[in-house]
Amino acid sequence: MTNNSIAALFEGSDRSILMPGEFWRGSTAYALANGLRRAGTCVTEIDIGTYFAAAGPLSRFIEPMARLEYNAEILRQARQTEAQILLACKGNDIKPRTLIRLQQTGVRTVNFYPDYHYDHPRISARLIDTFDLFVTTKIFHLDHLRERFGEGRFTHIPHGYASEVHRPLYPVGGVERYEWDISYVGTASHYKVEWLAAIAEAFPDRRFAVFGHGWRKLAAGTPLERYVMGRPMLGDYLAKVYELSRINIGVHYGPHHRTGWIDHVSTRTFEIPACGGFALHIDSAELRTYYDVPHEMAVFSTPTDLIEAIDHYLRNDEERRAIIHRGYARTVPAYGTDRRAVELLDFIVHAPVGG
Repeated sequence: MTNNSIAALFEGSDRSILMPGEFWRGSTAYALANGLRRAGTCVTEIDIGTYFAAAGPLSRFIEPMARLEYNAEILRQARQTEAQILLACKGNDIKPRTLIRLQQTGVRTVNFYPDYHYDHPRISARLIDTFDLFVTTKIFHLDHLRERFGEGRFTHIPHGYASEVHRPLYPVGGVERYEWDISYVGTASHYKVEWLAAIAEAFPDRRFAVFGHGWRKLAAGTPLERYVMGRPMLGDYLAKVYELSRINIGVHYGPHHRTGWIDHVSTRTFEIPACGGFALHIDSAELRTYYDVPHEMAVFSTPTDLIEAIDHYLRNDEERRAIIHRGYARTVPAYGTDRRAVELLDFIVHAPVGG
């Protein structure tokens, strides 16, 4: 389906979509909203951050009132914009009764879910089940969703990069001065520490940087500790890290404690090559459906593989830059959220009412 056919799918309506979510620059909601606009829809954003700003010790008093106001604003904006679709990314803090009230007025409610598990304190099982349609970015969710929803109410659409944010600052593969030899950006986990500590031990003299939340505590006392930057990287600065690192490590959070689910790809998988960065990614069958390995993306499977690959690509700059070029060509524009937005609209419009 092409962007030109979107108008026909909505049959002459105003194509109004209401999107509650997190709209920091480069977030999934931010990227999808812009992709949907370019596909010819009208998008109204409701930024959850406006209602749930950090309140410290007062949060338990403030958050219930913030949640009420957030849900009231969703209903107000749905009326004012005559929204046909409510599209939530995960749906944090939306009340099931808010969805039901929207559905009673003819609004189709859709959850675009970019996380690998559902165990979040601000998302209930009842909330997920109340959405009309559910879109997962994880292929390993599909059997579970088939049992949960039945056919017709769910689909799989992969992650994508945000074209406004994840783009090169220099000619692709043409960076002359790198800030880091090795880098990782993401939230800390014990699983990640095991991989990254092995890198720190093997390459103590290389410029290694780890950005993200939670690293100081988990890396304390390990060889990784001195490489922790202690801050997240978002938006344009995230793109800069990807491009100005010789090697970006692609490893995910680790297996979920209850389901055993584990990510095979994530937004990082597509963001790094879209920024003109070099990704050294943990290998999987799913990854190989998107990239020709190792022609377009370098991979590892074991700690020994990882260390050997880092050593190889640090010593073979021409080969590394050639992979950057091929990975970028594969990614842009095929794996951007503009394409994902069109796939999403296609699913929403054609999915049967009632599942």
